[in-house]
Amino acid sequence: MLFGRLGPPQPAAILDVGCGEGHWARLIARRLPPDSSVIGVDREAVHLAAFERALATTETAGLAISTLQASAYDIPAPSATFDLVTCQTLLLHLRELAKALGAMKRLVKPGGQILCVEPNNLVGRLPISSLTSVMPVDTAVRLAEFALRYVIGRARWGLSDETIGESLPGLLTEAGLQDIRVWFCDRAAAVFPTDDTAEQVALLDAGRRWRREGLGPFDKAEMRSCVLAGEGCEAFFERTWADYLRFDDRVAEAAANGRWHTAGGTLFFVAAGRKRP
Repeated sequence: MLFGRLGPPQPAAILDVGCGEGHWARLIARRLPPDSSVIGVDREAVHLAAFERALATTETAGLAISTLQASAYDIPAPSATFDLVTCQTLLLHLRELAKALGAMKRLVKPGGQILCVEPNNLVGRLPISSLTSVMPVDTAVRLAEFALRYVIGRARWGLSDETIGESLPGLLTEAGLQDIRVWFCDRAAAVFPTDDTAEQVALLDAGRRWRREGLGPFDKAEMRSCVLAGEGCEAFFERTWADYLRFDDRVAEAAANGRWHTAGGTLFFVAAGRKRP
């Protein structure tokens, strides 16, 4: 989809910033013609090591794929080196967005593009599924307020801006790019009772593990600190946390009985901008 919109791939030099274990970089590499190059940059050596191990099972004939350990703010590469500089779910974790985008802009060639893929995670935190219509309205409103206060509070703590995808067009404009284009990612995290695909099994297993181990959306201490930073009071948090766990219990029961389903209402934005020639 992206290559169709950005133009047919030519032999290109591509930089993936905040590449992690290389999922995004390897997807891109599979669609590049020979004589192209891909460099994955990450500050964590353990992620880059996993990326390099994954390359052993990735078709890379005719491509030069390498890794580089560096911060997104300070990448040791010559200016105007790359045809495309990209990041995926990176900016939501950074505090100095203008600095990171400035570093990316320095590295892209005149006429080259910066491509960012970032979410609005607030949508995915709302209690919207086949159970919504049978939920007491007051409970649904509290859970929605809980999600909003959490996301606002998390940004105020400087942990991440979970709605950063909504800001991509403005951020690319402020970085001095032109020809700004924005799309939705067309993937959905759907669960429905007549199927048991690997994706659905993974989604449900992850939710059960998070609840069991107190991770992610079930890390009570982290959730409390962010909700309070979002101007929620302690009484509101405790009452709604109980609602939150009861709702998850109902989801688990309905899923076990084949009665829970959702189209997976998440939002991922894909935004591209071109450096002036």
